Amino acid sequence: MQRSLVLGLLPFCLLLAAAPAYADAFADARQLAHQGQAADALKAGLEALQADPNDVRLARLVQDLLLADGKVDEARNVARSATKLPYRKQLEARLEAPEEGMPRLRSLKEDVGASGTLRLDLAAAYLALGRARNAESELKGHLKAHAEDADAHELLGRARFAAGHARQAEAPLRRALELDPGRPSATIALAEVLHARKQGPAARTALLEAVERYRENMELLAALASDQVRAGEMEAAEKALTAVTTKRPDAEQALYLLGTVKRALGKLKEAEAIAKRLLELDPESAEGNELVGFVFEKQRLWEDALTHYLTAARSRPEWIEPLAGAAFVQLQLGELE
Repeated sequence: MQRSLVLGLLPFCLLLAAAPAYADAFADARQLAHQGQAADALKAGLEALQADPNDVRLARLVQDLLLADGKVDEARNVARSATKLPYRKQLEARLEAPEEGMPRLRSLKEDVGASGTLRLDLAAAYLALGRARNAESELKGHLKAHAEDADAHELLGRARFAAGHARQAEAPLRRALELDPGRPSATIALAEVLHARKQGPAARTALLEAVERYRENMELLAALASDQVRAGEMEAAEKALTAVTTKRPDAEQALYLLGTVKRALGKLKEAEAIAKRLLELDPESAEGNELVGFVFEKQRLWEDALTHYLTAARSRPEWIEPLAGAAFVQLQLGELE
């Protein structure tokens, strides 16, 4: 499946400028999404879009929710439903791969001007292409006119962090949380920034406060569990991740993290079961193949372990763990000296 701007860089909703009549509908839908009630949020959003298919910020929220559920065609249909051509073009372009979507968004900006949501999507495209300075420029321009836009503050924080400026990234992320308290995506980004600044306790506090507000948000719970793993709190992480994967059995990253916790705790049979689940979801999964490779390695099934390590390495060539695992197994097989 073609990667998209939304999946790569917009797990949150970069949304602005709706008709006042539907402001409450949008706010309600976004709140439901924050609470982890994606199905209800999607239903509310679709109902409101029937009344106004040109409500761009609501359409973008609905697209985000559909893409998170793997419904790419339905997300494209949301774009096609817009009756105003500039809005339709924008909603279509944000679904494209960054190298294709960015020129279309930039051309649209030149044709119709820098509307709020258009500038945000263009910033996201720049960021996806590694052009953090261009992204920041677009966002600063946007914030001059829309200083209270939490979405823009969050994306600005992400852009600064991507550029290697963790200290400068913290302020816009905190501003996003002032405007939208407990905002899951901004909280998770802030926690990463704080860890990069060696402020682990502050990161944990931010996550705990957000989880207290949104107890059913699976992304927040998974982020908290990841933080617990980082701190070596394996039993607590195991409990949290089990809750996440019970409710979201197709959440691949959470499954992999749970599998790594299981193997750290010496529960290899349970780790193997999780690895097989990952491979059911995606036979080429780097995470699933790495995990099952580790299990086979511990069972001294060298050739099976090597097969899975190499599959993981092909899927994610930049990932060091499967390469290291493959090298170790090859030593056991006498293939390396």
